[in-house]
Amino acid sequence: MLINMKKFCLLGLLVGGALSMTLKDQESILNKDMLTPEDIARILEINDLVPDGSKPVEYASFLLSGDRWTDIVVREEGDIKEISGDYIRKNIAELLSQAETNKDSLINEQQEKDANLAPLERIGDETTEDTETESADETTEADETTENDEIMTADETATADETTTAAETTTAAENTTILPENQPKSGTVELLVENIVSSGHAINWSPTQNCLYIADLWGMKFIRFEEIAPVTTTFSPTTTEVIVTSVGSTVAPETATTEDSAEDNTGNPGLLTEDSDDDLFARDADSSVSSVGETTTDASSRDITTADSFAEETTVTPAEATTSHVQDELFDIRELRIPREFLFLSHPWLVSESEYAFIVPVLHDEVVYDEYDQIVEMEIDVYPSKVLMGMGNSVIFGEFNATQEVTKIVTIEEYRAMRAITVLRPDFHVQSSAFVDPLGRLITGTYDIRPLDSDIPNSKLCIWDRALECFGSGAYDVKVSRPTGMSFSLDNSTLYIVDANTRSLYSVPYNLKSGEMYAASNTLSLNQLLEDPNARPFGLVTDENGHLWVGISSRESGTLVEINPDTDTIISSIDLPESDISDIKFGGKDFEFMYILTKRNIYKIQDIGVKGKVVSDFNMIY
Repeated sequence: MLINMKKFCLLGLLVGGALSMTLKDQESILNKDMLTPEDIARILEINDLVPDGSKPVEYASFLLSGDRWTDIVVREEGDIKEISGDYIRKNIAELLSQAETNKDSLINEQQEKDANLAPLERIGDETTEDTETESADETTEADETTENDEIMTADETATADETTTAAETTTAAENTTILPENQPKSGTVELLVENIVSSGHAINWSPTQNCLYIADLWGMKFIRFEEIAPVTTTFSPTTTEVIVTSVGSTVAPETATTEDSAEDNTGNPGLLTEDSDDDLFARDADSSVSSVGETTTDASSRDITTADSFAEETTVTPAEATTSHVQDELFDIRELRIPREFLFLSHPWLVSESEYAFIVPVLHDEVVYDEYDQIVEMEIDVYPSKVLMGMGNSVIFGEFNATQEVTKIVTIEEYRAMRAITVLRPDFHVQSSAFVDPLGRLITGTYDIRPLDSDIPNSKLCIWDRALECFGSGAYDVKVSRPTGMSFSLDNSTLYIVDANTRSLYSVPYNLKSGEMYAASNTLSLNQLLEDPNARPFGLVTDENGHLWVGISSRESGTLVEINPDTDTIISSIDLPESDISDIKFGGKDFEFMYILTKRNIYKIQDIGVKGKVVSDFNMIY
């Protein structure tokens, strides 16, 4: 350490040994297990590194809040409490160098300000002299003409009042300016699919697979949901007349011109409207159009009724302008089911219904070992079909192939090829949703399904650190009852958790390097923000501004709320058509829109005016 402190020791020699004692004091400070900001401030004072006009403790806290030290410091209620003495001892030269650099920067900034203010001061001095001269002249004139002076004084007073009022108005306007991120936001709410689930529980967006995974808790199925980009088919103008009949009739087409109107021969106008023409040509299997400009009389495919069928002829004339048809299927929806008996192969007498709690896509590191069990190659890869599923008291690593049948029921052979482990959980508990941290770890929890009067904070949290193994010790200090949403601050130092039972938002210090959590540093009761006593939070995400979005479910309404965690205030509120919200997630290539899962339906909110914080897939080594 003395080698790293060489220049500071030299300064001590120059002052005749006066600093040697302070360096000894510094050694005693650095020998502590944990250092407080006051200790760091003392070290900075010893080395004369506190900028003039700055408070030592505040300057020390400023340095420790930088990116270099943010993962090492221990915080309490957002303030820096202490930092490892051993870590500072090993990196003391870096800390002092950083303090010196910042001190020099502050001195340079102050010198620049002083240089800019110097001319203004000189101008002020000259103005003062002129003002004094003018005042003397005005006094002489006032002695001569008192009446004119009084009038002039009144005018000056009025002008001064007007100027002051204008200045106050401008200042008030500047002070009430709202930052862009704090502007209220809105969005367009769209119902995508009705009754896609029967008991929606959790959703997870995959940025690598560009799809949404849905867990239907008691509907006992997992769903892969993907929006398909619209494909437009263009039809060229034609003058071919098409004869459409009722089912069972065969009528040979005749040539007609495009001037005929879309009426049937019995005088019923508008049997096929302009809006339905495209659908007719795209979907109707009974259509007599085989290609543009041609007709067919394939009676075998249409004449399927009895002789008593009533034939009704309709003349249809396509529009002369080019028309387009957008495909009907806008979503690719696939289901995966695992027979419950497979979870109890070793204990068949214990077979029972098992909830489908969560499903998370997997991004993994493929590791190659040599004959001595040494890693010789590691390659990050994406397997679009690999997922991790929470089902009953099991966590299953398996395959959800996007090219398989629409409803896939896993066979016993396929299940044996999967990897499953049993998760210990308290009695009457089911698994919560699953949440991915910025390094790809997975966090899960449990909650009691009994309608108890008291909310016991006994959720069992697990950290899956890139392996199929639950580490519960890293979350031991976090006490929650029913975690229904988790997200991270922009600097990844805080894990936010919403609890549906306690109706609270917890701020939990999080060590991104180790994946450890600590006791909540702040608890915001949503009762303070929400007027409805029955409202409960379901789903939580962070946007690019560091604000939190919470899905609020109540008996009568559903709402999406934006909260500024720094001020604990609501910024925006977007009403939803349903009250029973289950989960929310940002989605899209750039996380530019949001999905909302309710108990039965899936919604999409666009044009919110803000993007979400990126959340990756579960990164697993296997």
